[in-house]
This record gives sequence, C-alpha cells and structure tokens, in this order.
Amino acid sequence: MHPEQINNPKKKWVFFGVIAFILAAVAVNVAIIKNKDLNNVNNLKLASVTNKQISNTKLISGVVVPGKKESFYLDSTKGIVKEFFVEEGQTVSTGQKLFSYDNPDLDAEIKQLEIDKKIASVQYEQNQGKIDSLRKQIDQQKNEIKKKDIDPLQSQLQVSQYQQTITELEAQLKDVQYQQRTTELEIQKNKVQADELQRKKDGLIVYSTIDGIVQRVDKDTFQGSTHTSDTFGTPIVQIIAQGDLHIEGTLSELQKFHIKQKQPITVSSKANTDTTWKGEITEVSEYPISEDVGSNEISTPGQTTQNISYYTFKASLADQKGLASGYHVSIQVELPQTTIRAVPRSSIVQSEDSLFVYVLNGARLRKQEVKTGVGDSEWIEVLEGLALNDKVVDSPSSKVQEVMEVKLK
Repeated sequence: MHPEQINNPKKKWVFFGVIAFILAAVAVNVAIIKNKDLNNVNNLKLASVTNKQISNTKLISGVVVPGKKESFYLDSTKGIVKEFFVEEGQTVSTGQKLFSYDNPDLDAEIKQLEIDKKIASVQYEQNQGKIDSLRKQIDQQKNEIKKKDIDPLQSQLQVSQYQQTITELEAQLKDVQYQQRTTELEIQKNKVQADELQRKKDGLIVYSTIDGIVQRVDKDTFQGSTHTSDTFGTPIVQIIAQGDLHIEGTLSELQKFHIKQKQPITVSSKANTDTTWKGEITEVSEYPISEDVGSNEISTPGQTTQNISYYTFKASLADQKGLASGYHVSIQVELPQTTIRAVPRSSIVQSEDSLFVYVLNGARLRKQEVKTGVGDSEWIEVLEGLALNDKVVDSPSSKVQEVMEVKLK
C-alpha cells in the first residue's frame, strides 16, 4: 500500500507541500525570535564608567568596658589588710571606706612620739621655771644696787659684789634660755612628726575615689596577709564607674591603616539586636601590643602572630542605653569619602574564576574581564580592565553575547 501512495504523483506533491510549509513556518519563527533578540540587544541599558564619591565602612569588633575603673592594690608599706567595709556588687560613692590596714610599727612610733612630747613638755616647763627664777634674782640684785646709789654711805665694795652676782645670774640665764630654745625646736619637730604619723594613720583607711559598683573584693587572698609574689598585680578592691561606658579592642596592622581618631562609628550587639549606637573612635595606639596575649579581649588585649601586629583602640558612645559592661560588639567604622572609577554593581557578571562586563566596542559588545575594589550598595570600583567613559551593559541578561551588534540611537 505504501509504494502505491508514493508512486501516486498527486499525493506525492501534497506530501512535499506539507513538508515545505512546515519548514517555512519554522524559518519564519526563527527569524522572528532572532529579530526579537536583536531588538532586545538594541534596547540594552548602557552605563558609563564614571568617577564616583562613595562612603566606605570597615567592620571591627570590641568589648564594652567601664569608662573609668579604679583598682586598689596592696601597699606593703602600710602593713597588713585588717578590715573590709564593702562587698562585691555594692554601690559606693566617692569618699566611702573600702578597707583598712593594721600597722603595729606605726602604732609603736605614735606611742614613742607621745612619750617624747611629754618629755619635751616637762623640759620646757622646767626651763621656763629656771628662767623666771633667774630673772627675778637679777631684778632683785639690780634693785639692791639702786639702793646703794641712793645711800652714799654704802661702800663701793658691796656694789661690786652685787654686780658680780648679776653677771653670774645672767650667764646662767643665757644657758637656760639656750636649753629652752633647743626644747622649743624639739617640740616643733615632735609636732611635724605627729602630723606625718597622723597622715600615715589616716592612710591606713582606703577610700573610694569614684562613684560606682564594687566589682571585686578579694578578702580570702589579702585579709591578714602581706605582699607576696602570688599577689603581685592583683587588686584588693576594684570599682567600676556607673553609666560611663566606652569600647576597647584591638586592630590588626591592616585595619589600623584605615582606622583613625574621630571617625564616626555605628555599634551593634548580639545581646541587644533591636538597637544600634553611635559614637566615634577616640584613640588608636601607635605601638603594637604584646605577642603573648589574645586578640579582641579586654583582659588580654592583643597579639602579634604570623608576622601581623595588633594595636589597641578606644571608642566613645553618644548613648549607652541598652549596653552593659562586658558586651561584645560589632563596630562599623565610617571611613572618609573617596573618589573611585566605578560601574554599577549590576553590570558585573561573575563566572567561575573571574569577573567581567560587556563593554561596547564600536557597534559590538566585547566581554572584558575586570578587577574590582571597594564600593557601596550601587557602585563598585574598577581597578583594572576599563577606562573612564567606557560604556558597559547594565544588568545584562543571559541572552547578551559577545560580538553582538548594538544599534545606537
């Protein structure tokens, strides 16, 4: 039956006509699609490589710490710790007693000085009594001489005897007055010593120098003990100021290159995700810190490892509500505005191992590999691959291909 159909000329022409019609329809559709794609290419959005001013940020981390902290260490010259007047967590004010020392040697000095003061006082009184007595005797002898002057019958010999007695009494008076001056100096010295010992005595009680909260009281280590190598550098009492918080942390040498004083910051905390805080960098150390401590910890501020040095920094906070001492925070540092050669981020296409753009080369597109730098949410710096005023395709679709012809209007 099939051979008969094929050999029938009329049916044969019908068959070939259907085939030709199908092929023509396919060709028309392909042409329409190509024309549509070409129209899409001709309607591409182009962007120019241009100079842009952008604000960049740098992310660092730190720890919220008290703005002011006072630590009180053992002073072995004052004796041994006798009594504590505060407990951990207690709120204290400036001038409030914290702890006291016991100094038996100082007590002995004070007692000895009291004895010396009494001795000097007795000597002073004795000397003053002698002075008064001698002056009285001298006055009596002088009065006797006056009587002899009035009565010429008195012999000259008696007058000479009175004068000799006066001379002897005046010599004695001079010696006693010298002793009295020495005693007065001794009394003055005792007074100076008493003031100094009282100052030391007053210093046996240690007072708070700030308003704050007692963070540490080490009674077990220090009460009744003296300074040892085990307690070296360990505070007896530590107080943190209330409400005055700032941020401290460390920077790598690469971060330090960008971070400067007075740069604005935005702070966020995992402990309070609903709020951000504003502030500024207040201090960046010029000297690297010890290599045997850990990075970004306030108690162990930094490290120097793998040929990278670390530096401490501090930052102030404009508002502290919602923050607490010890919070670890992320810090966005606002760097100064910079001018970059930039293209829209949407023009960058990423392949497996490179970044490229479609750049207009005459009337056709050329695929150009680029190297990018800093940027913001809309624009990105082009370090290599493009020149100023080059035209690139913005938001290219998957249909955009290299060497496509673009008709510019």
